[in-house]
Amino acid sequence: MELWMINILYWNAGIRTEADRHSIRGENVRQKIIELILENNIDIVILAEYTFDMKLMCDMLSVNGKDFKTAPVPEDSRAKMLVSMKFNVELIRDSKYYFICSINNALTDFLIAGLHFPSKRYAENRDREIVAEQFMDALCEAQSEAEHKKVIIAGDFNADPFEEVMLKANYFHALPYADIVENKRERDVYGKNYQMFYNPMWNFFGDLNTPHSTCYYDSGGAFNFYKHIFDQVIVSADMVKYFDKDNLKIVAETSSGVLADGKGIPNRKEYSDHLPIVFGIKEDA
Repeated sequence: MELWMINILYWNAGIRTEADRHSIRGENVRQKIIELILENNIDIVILAEYTFDMKLMCDMLSVNGKDFKTAPVPEDSRAKMLVSMKFNVELIRDSKYYFICSINNALTDFLIAGLHFPSKRYAENRDREIVAEQFMDALCEAQSEAEHKKVIIAGDFNADPFEEVMLKANYFHALPYADIVENKRERDVYGKNYQMFYNPMWNFFGDLNTPHSTCYYDSGGAFNFYKHIFDQVIVSADMVKYFDKDNLKIVAETSSGVLADGKGIPNRKEYSDHLPIVFGIKEDA
């Protein structure tokens, strides 16, 4: 049976202020987003810390032969989304820290969430856990309304895959084993069932390949991990079979130049302090 692909880009672009927008770095980031979309044949774009006009980005893409529209995400959301015109998109749930949308056309139907959780510099782990609890409640409501559990979640979780907010059953419950997630689907914990998610970002840890992180932070103190994977994609059990693990990548270079140095550390002076991730979803046509 023929397979077709939906390609998705997530990037914490690091354009936070008006000064960022009017800087050379701001223009660099905007041009790099267009380049990433064209080079990777992207269909859905999720951006955090991107304060440029999203409709202007659609116009710029149209000049390059790509027809996109803005998702109906509130202006105060910390994550925004552009979607190819070939999809219908509907906002299901939202808050300052996340949105949940339904994406569909004649061939596919799934929920996609974009998020940008509170920063480690200004919030405690418990703060992220509270937002995660709120998000999971909203996601369960969205799944009930959609009458399916095909879910993709992409964003800056401001937590590594091994942290409690990513692993605990009552939060994201995101494990590094696709077979376990797909086969078990949910887990009973003290009399309550919690759905499971697959987190493929675990595969980047270590130094056998580069890049092996999406951001670099020298925190000092007794515990210092240096290279972090805060930017992640996780998928529900019903989406595991469609997720294209072979083409998941942290992008450190495009045709016009590099986003990181030879050690995989993001070039924050010219671009963002985070690297983008690109991944694909396979669907039966």
